[in-house]
Amino acid sequence: MLKIQNKNYVGLACAALLAACGGGGSSSPPAPVTSFAVAGVVSSLTNKGASFSGNRTDAEGNQFKLNVTYAPQTVGGYSRQETLVTNGLAGAPALASFNFTETAGQLTVTGWKNAQGVAGALFASTPLPAMASVGTNGKWFTATLSAPSQETLLLDASWTLEALSESTAELCLRLGYVSGLTVFSDSDCFKLDARGNVTGFSAIKDFRKSTFSSQLIYQ
Repeated sequence: MLKIQNKNYVGLACAALLAACGGGGSSSPPAPVTSFAVAGVVSSLTNKGASFSGNRTDAEGNQFKLNVTYAPQTVGGYSRQETLVTNGLAGAPALASFNFTETAGQLTVTGWKNAQGVAGALFASTPLPAMASVGTNGKWFTATLSAPSQETLLLDASWTLEALSESTAELCLRLGYVSGLTVFSDSDCFKLDARGNVTGFSAIKDFRKSTFSSQLIYQ
C-alpha cells in the first residue's frame, strides 16, 4: 500500500507542475524577427575578412566552384576576390577594391576599383543602414568606369533583405554592370540568423544581352 500511495503522490505532483506551466505545451512561440543588421554584416566582412564558396553543376555534368574572399586592406579599404574552379582547375582570380567610411553604425562606400586596378568615378553613394526590415531594399553606390577603346561601364550597386523563415533572413549585395546593350551582375547573398551572424552563402551571376539571358547560382 505504501508504494501505491507514493505513486499517487508523484502523479499529483506532476499534474500540479504541468498546470503551473500552462499544461506543458501551451507556451507562446517566439515572435518573428522582422529586422536585421545590414551595415554590421558588411562591416565585419570589410574589417575582419571572410571566405565563402558555392557550387554548381551544369547539364553536361561539369563541376564548378566559386570561391569568394573578403579581406581588409588599408584602413578604410577592403577587397573582394573571386576565383572560379572548373572541374578542379582554378581560373585567374578577379579582385575588386573598395574604400569606405563608417559613421553612426552606417557604412558608406567612397571609392571602387575594378580587377585591373582602374578607379571608377563615384557619383552617388547611399550609406548601408545599421538595421533594416525584411522585405526592404536600397541603393548602395553608383560609379562609371572609362577605359581607352572601351565603352563606358556603369556600376550600380544595391542591397536586398528578404525573410527566409521567422528567425532568418538573406542579405544580398548586388553589383550590377551596364556596358552598351550588355547587362550583367554579381550578387553575394548571406544567410543571417536572428543575431545577424552569417550562417550560409550563395552567389548569383546574371547576364542579359538583347533577347538572351542567363542566371548561374552557386550555393
